[in-house]
Amino acid sequence: MKIRNSFRIPASIDEAWKVLNDVPRVARCAPGAQLLEERPDGSYVGTVAVRLGPVALSFKGVFAYKEKDEAAKRVLADASGTEAKARGTAKAEVVFQLSPDGDGTKVDVESDVTLAGSIAQYGRGAALIQSTAQVIIDQFAKNLAVELGGTPTPAPIAMPVAAPVAAPIETAAPAMDTAAPSPAPAPVVASAEIAELKQMIATLSQQLQRIEAKLTPVADVTPISGFAVARQVIANWFAGSK
Repeated sequence: MKIRNSFRIPASIDEAWKVLNDVPRVARCAPGAQLLEERPDGSYVGTVAVRLGPVALSFKGVFAYKEKDEAAKRVLADASGTEAKARGTAKAEVVFQLSPDGDGTKVDVESDVTLAGSIAQYGRGAALIQSTAQVIIDQFAKNLAVELGGTPTPAPIAMPVAAPVAAPIETAAPAMDTAAPSPAPAPVVASAEIAELKQMIATLSQQLQRIEAKLTPVADVTPISGFAVARQVIANWFAGSK
């Protein structure tokens, strides 16, 4: 999926070029990004946290500049990472193109993003990803402007150059009458559960009745005192001796 964004920074194109090639400085301005280490080959290991709607994602991966064309003021970068909760991977090829814009510089960003794993379902929400990317770019531009000591001017939002598979469109609900709505029927699942519970109670009741019918009632027995027995035995003995 390809996404295009752009922003403007209050710096000359030469100064903007220097800043763009200072990865640690750029990373400080990127929302949710953190550099962990620089490798001998010039690549960087870091983390990026991003939120797509209600879903929070965190990636750890590698970022590197693959091509630099100073004359054309163009940079090709490559990034790849794995989601912290093992929900998939993300890869992105990003092109930064600088061009003069009055007393500042316009930066056009074209990203080719590939998602794999369970997070690939988010690739169907092109509008959500596009809007999220633009929010991140706008915040990055503001942070970079503060870094440069100026005031940012975000460029208009561009649409994706390639339309991915769109998410299902929900149809609008029909207009409701002004009269009070009738009570909603009870859920089928709840009714089934209640009926099943009643059947269990009836079965248990029948089993208890059968068990009670098999039990032989025990007659009430008057407790016998040991002293009373002894007294009766002595009385009988005296009566017999007479």
